[in-house]
Amino acid sequence: MQATAQAPWTIDKLMALPLDQMQALWTTLPAPDFNELDGEYDGHAPDGGDESERQRKAEMMFDETSRQGYWLRKAFHPTSATQGQGHNVWRKARGIIRRMRYGTYAGESLIDGKPAFLVRYGDFKTPAGDIDLVDEIRKLDDGLYVGAATSRNADGTRSEPDLFLLSGPVGPWVGVDNEQAELKET
Repeated sequence: MQATAQAPWTIDKLMALPLDQMQALWTTLPAPDFNELDGEYDGHAPDGGDESERQRKAEMMFDETSRQGYWLRKAFHPTSATQGQGHNVWRKARGIIRRMRYGTYAGESLIDGKPAFLVRYGDFKTPAGDIDLVDEIRKLDDGLYVGAATSRNADGTRSEPDLFLLSGPVGPWVGVDNEQAELKET
């Protein structure tokens, strides 16, 4: 059964969707209005029912004792009609931290060339150093977004998309914490 944007989607239904169907759905979606994404949005990491994918994501993004912590959400704040900034929100044992800054742009997808809301981590120095990680966000419904993250391979191509979901906004833009102070504590 092929996924379509006309279905009454919920986070639970999307999380149960096989990843290839979610990727196919993402390619059919429009970019959100650039200024629509403003505030904090809950993050969800679908695994398509694949246990190895669930484990990979759990180790990488859902461990509050790890360097990054447990991923909760993304935050966005437009600074013009086509550019903005943002960061991820993580839970660590000692509380919530806002870090891993990125620039945001209205632009063309690196995956399929269609319009997308682009998130470029390389715009800011991150804990991992300068990286070429790009998230591409498209709108499924009011308050519901599907994202695809890729990084540059050694040969210049892009990696296979790592899919994620956003819902919200669940709160206003707060701003990033002092990332350098946070890094000294980890």
